[in-house]
Amino acid sequence: MTLVRISSVVRRSWTRTRSRPAGWSGGPSSRSMLQRSLTPHKVAVTAVTVWQSIRHLTARRAATKGTPMLRKPKADPEVVDRLTRVTDFDSDAITRIATVGTQVNIPSGWSIIMESTPADSAYIVLDGTVEIRKGGQTLATLGPGAVFGEIALVNHRLRNASVVASSQISAVRLGEDALQELIEHDADFADTMRTMAQERLGSD
Repeated sequence: MTLVRISSVVRRSWTRTRSRPAGWSGGPSSRSMLQRSLTPHKVAVTAVTVWQSIRHLTARRAATKGTPMLRKPKADPEVVDRLTRVTDFDSDAITRIATVGTQVNIPSGWSIIMESTPADSAYIVLDGTVEIRKGGQTLATLGPGAVFGEIALVNHRLRNASVVASSQISAVRLGEDALQELIEHDADFADTMRTMAQERLGSD
């Protein structure tokens, strides 16, 4: 409903109020008080207020239309089981990882991380192997339980090496926000990440 139509409706109501007979239920005095309170200016102000309210409610309805109710994410039981078998993280850390992470399957030969590119995720290998390459040379091969990609992500640096799947792999992908949440809320996970990073940097 447009502002013009709303204003017209309110104005007609005001006009009908002024023309009510003296015998209406409100009585002459009530009619006079209502006539004085509903001036043309107040009719216009009321119309604008109603119009703004309708626009606000319509916008909210459009924004929420088709949006499902948010549910608290749950840990993927399959990921929990596989992380338990291949990592040394405690049960709390594993549950958090399985809740905020995403399981991905990557074919053999796929370049998962490219050297000198911005970091946006880290990975925990569940199955298969990856090669860490720099300048065309293979520096290391990582298997189940290994974490890679976290150093550049945490330090907000460009990738210092490439990572290529040397076989078909399954892994848990952790985005920047997910990894940051794990580090901030789990001291053991943060310590493990720190140790792994130091060992990796020390071997480079």
